Amino acid sequence: MSPLLRLPQELRDQIYLTILYDADGLLYKQDKDGINRLCRRSTHRSSRKSILAALRRALLRRAFPRSRTHRSEINQLKYVCKQLYKETKGLALPQNRVILEDSRSFNAMEQCVPLFHRWSMLRQVAIKCSSMTFESDYGQAMLIAILNYCKENVDVSVRVHIPYWSQADPNFVPRGLSYLFALRK
Repeated sequence: MSPLLRLPQELRDQIYLTILYDADGLLYKQDKDGINRLCRRSTHRSSRKSILAALRRALLRRAFPRSRTHRSEINQLKYVCKQLYKETKGLALPQNRVILEDSRSFNAMEQCVPLFHRWSMLRQVAIKCSSMTFESDYGQAMLIAILNYCKENVDVSVRVHIPYWSQADPNFVPRGLSYLFALRK
């Protein structure tokens, strides 16, 4: 028996929560196989040292290509044994912010609604979508569904981030007011 499993349950739970917490949030990814993963976000720092390291990694990837590249899940403990699977399943959800981004097959708003129903322990969500996705009728319908879910579950918080929509945009104030008006009806 592993020394970890000999510890009291309360102490093991504290260890699991420490291991599975990520201050930057977890990125929700769906593979081509249809497998859903919660992955650590890659941190992009703009220092000279990190830029050089990124260039080296790109050169290495070009020299030694991998057959498949994907990020690994945050909860690797669940693959060790059945007991760890039972004890750690779903522990990463209540304490971490889950980040949804637009992809080729799904938009972030579309991914959010089924996640709420599949993962009832989900508490914090950050949605990164394009302005085209957000402004479309389908995006507005998904946003209304998300708002209704948040009204029913007050412990859930959702942040919507629209990249490249900034105060430098000449339509920033009118667009923001129209979004606010649409949300409040």
